[in-house]
Amino acid sequence: MECSCRRNIQCEHCPPLALFGGIGSNDVPNSFKIHDRVSWNSEAGRVSGTIIRVHTRHFKVKGYTHHASADDPQYEIQSSKTDHIAYHRGAALTRLGD
Repeated sequence: MECSCRRNIQCEHCPPLALFGGIGSNDVPNSFKIHDRVSWNSEAGRVSGTIIRVHTRHFKVKGYTHHASADDPQYEIQSSKTDHIAYHRGAALTRLGD
């Protein structure tokens, strides 16, 4: 199975492969995977986009540390309308049908 950066290995930048449909992926509530279409509530109303990365460790964006773990990942999502990148926990997201 490929990791999220498509290097065909589990690299240090990618979440555990279990989050991509492997063993145990059904045990985690609100788990999503790369390419899932999701929506979330924002100040401007309901927004939709596509998950482009799953973070399972703390990471920094523009000087702010986002807290994530394997048990509580943060999802990097690209807005369908504006291409803006947003970061949210699974509890804030709703999966959209294709």
